[in-house]
Amino acid sequence: MAQIRYTNDLGNGHSGYVNGPIPVAIESGSLALSGEVQINPAGTTAADAFGRLRVSDPYTLFDSSHRYQDNGLWATSTATGEATFDANEGLVNLTISGDGAAQFVKRETYKVFSYQPGKSLLVMNSFVMDTKNSSLTQTVGYFNDENGIFLKVSGSNTYIVKRSYTTGSAVDTEVAQTSWNKDVFDGSGSEDNPSGLSLDLTKSQLLWMDFEWLGVGSVRVGFVINGIFYVAHTFNYANLTDSTSAYITTACLPCRYEISGSADMSGTKTLKQICSTVLSEGGYSLDGRKDSVSVPLSTPTDLPVANTFEPVIALRLKSTRLDGISIIKGLSTLGLTSNSNYQWFLSKGATISGGTWLDVNSNSNLEYNITATGLSGQERLLGGFFSSSNQSSTGAQLAEGSLLRYQFERDSFTNTPVTYVLEVASDNAGADVYALLDVEDITY
Repeated sequence: MAQIRYTNDLGNGHSGYVNGPIPVAIESGSLALSGEVQINPAGTTAADAFGRLRVSDPYTLFDSSHRYQDNGLWATSTATGEATFDANEGLVNLTISGDGAAQFVKRETYKVFSYQPGKSLLVMNSFVMDTKNSSLTQTVGYFNDENGIFLKVSGSNTYIVKRSYTTGSAVDTEVAQTSWNKDVFDGSGSEDNPSGLSLDLTKSQLLWMDFEWLGVGSVRVGFVINGIFYVAHTFNYANLTDSTSAYITTACLPCRYEISGSADMSGTKTLKQICSTVLSEGGYSLDGRKDSVSVPLSTPTDLPVANTFEPVIALRLKSTRLDGISIIKGLSTLGLTSNSNYQWFLSKGATISGGTWLDVNSNSNLEYNITATGLSGQERLLGGFFSSSNQSSTGAQLAEGSLLRYQFERDSFTNTPVTYVLEVASDNAGADVYALLDVEDITY
C-alpha cells in the first residue's frame, strides 16, 4: 500500500502520513503533496511472511502438475478407495465409495521441503472438494501425521488446522470458519468478511499459506481468488502469553491431500488433486553438512558378468530420519581393468539384495551399502560412459540447476526409504571399478 506524506496551506495543522485517501476537506486554498511516497507492504499480501515486498524471484523447491499421467511424486495409501489420473482434466481423483466399511485415500509427497530460517516459505495447493457430508472428511495442506497446517472439511464444518507434535503427541488446533480472524468468507460483506466473498469448496480453489517460521512467528492461510491473495486466518506465535515454545516441531514438511469416509457413508465421493508448489521467497542457499561414500582403495568392486549392471554404492535415509533432507551432490568413477569399457547409471527406487547397511556417520541422515549383490525395479535418472584408459575417471556434479533434484525420498505411509544406487556395468567379465558419491545433509 502506498503511504503518502501531505501538508496543506489552510492553517489547520493537517500534515503527516496516510494510507489511501487524505482525510482533509478542501473548501478553499490548496493541498500540497511533498512527493514523498513510501511503500509499506507489511501486513498485506503484497509482502511475504517477513514483511518484504514480494517480487517475481521465488526459488521453487517443488512443483507438481499432471499432464499425461500421475507424475510419480506422491506416495498413495488407500483403504477401499483409489487414486486415478484423469487425462482430460489433468488431475488425480481421490475417490472413495460407501460400502459399509471405513475408507480413505491419502496422497503425500515423497519429499519434505527445506525451510530456511529468515526466508518466507510459500505453499500453494489447488483442489476441488466434494459436497459436505456428515460421514465425510477432506483435507488439503502442508502437513504429515505429526505437524503442519491444513484446510479441513469434516461433516458440515470447515476448519483451518494447526497440527503440532511439540508435546510428544500430535495435537490438532482447529479454527472453525466462523472464527477465522481475517476473513470468514461468508459473503456478508461485514467487518468479518472484508472481501465480501463466499467460499464454495465444491468449486476449484487455490489454498495458500506462508510461514515466518523460526520456531515462532506467524502463519497466514488463505485463498487466491481472481488473482488476489486473500488471508482467511493468521496464526501468531510471538510475544504471547501461551507462546512458550516452538509452535510446531519443524516447518520442513510434505504436501498432502486426504479424503476419508466413515462406515455409514453412502455413494461415491471424490477430492480432486490438481497442482501444488512450494517456494522459498528470496532465493535459497545450500549450506549443509557434507560427506562422501566410496568404494575402498583396497577392495575395488568386481563386475563378475559382462554387460550386467551391479550395485556399487547404495544409499537411503535412515529409518529414524525419514523426514531428513539430504541430497546427492556429485559422483566419481574409475575403471581399473585394461581394455574395458564401462557404463554407469544413478538410479532410484531399486530393491537391493545382499550386503550390509551402515551409517554414513553417527550424525548423518543416511546409511549406505557397498557390498550389495543385486538390484531390480530401479528408475534410472542419469548416466554416462567411461573406459580404462589413462583418462578413465569420470565425474558429475549433480546439484547444479536444481539444488534439490537428487533429494532422498521416502514413503511415510509405509515408513520406507527410497533407495538410490550407483550401478555400473563393463563389457569385460571380472572388470574392477572404484566409485564415490558426494552427499549433503540439509537438515540435521
